[in-house]
Amino acid sequence: MSASFQAALKDHWVALVLGALIGVISIAPYVYFAVSEPSYAGIALMGQDAEEHYLARIHEAYEGNWSIGNAYLPYKDAPYLFPPLAEDIEAFVAKISHLSVTQIHIAAKFVFPLCVFLLIYILAYSIAHSRDSALFGAAC
Repeated sequence: MSASFQAALKDHWVALVLGALIGVISIAPYVYFAVSEPSYAGIALMGQDAEEHYLARIHEAYEGNWSIGNAYLPYKDAPYLFPPLAEDIEAFVAKISHLSVTQIHIAAKFVFPLCVFLLIYILAYSIAHSRDSALFGAAC
């Protein structure tokens, strides 16, 4: 590890911990039901209204249909109305890590809030030059 990375880690470890805490809060319901409910069979409880459609689009990208228009229609190469970058990223990571689409989606619910928090923290820190202000801004 380089000295500058160690110094940055020493100075900004609170941001990493707070970002990880936000990620843990994002996946806490899934972990709770997986651990505490004995009859839980590994089916992810989806909270948003269109999450099943989103997972279907990720699964289609996982199967090789990278530019899908609608996951439920037989003509998968129809023009796409929404940018497919998030689905493509999750499908690619699922492919290389040999995880299912649902598993990678739950992992993304931890990683993406952590990354967004750290990006907002970096932006706020570069503007304010104050760790406390950057932490407050990113947490808000």
